[in-house]
Parts: sequence; structure tokens; C-alpha cells
Amino acid sequence: MLPKDWYKKLIDMNAKQLMDDDILWADIVFISAMSIQSESADEVIQRCRKLNTKIVAGGPLFTSNPEKIPKH
Repeated sequence: MLPKDWYKKLIDMNAKQLMDDDILWADIVFISAMSIQSESADEVIQRCRKLNTKIVAGGPLFTSNPEKIPKH
């Protein structure tokens, strides 16, 4: 669904550790998570914020209780 000319990298955190270099490589980090993955998702979000990388979040974790998700 993303433009074909965008460079994309998929990191499955069940199979590979997310490195800071992966975050720094990206203009935007897309994250999808279920409620059981909230701790891991929070860690990724904090790392992205620390490295000043924009985040787009989706999936059940973020859509089931949107009022609990910080907007900044």
C-alpha cells in the first residue's frame, strides 16, 4: 500500500532484534501491535522518540483504546 519508489525495511521483532541503526535509517517507523505486545511497543516508541524518528501506529493495541495513546 506504500508507494513503490519508497525504500522499505520490515523488521519482525519475533525473529530479529530492532537496532537503533534500523530506526535511524527510517524517515518514519510504522508499528503494529496487539495488547499483549504493549510493553515492547512502548519501548519501540520511546526509542523512536529518543532518536527523533516519526511513528505511525496501528493494530489492535492502538485502535482498541485510542484515548490511552499519547498524541505527541
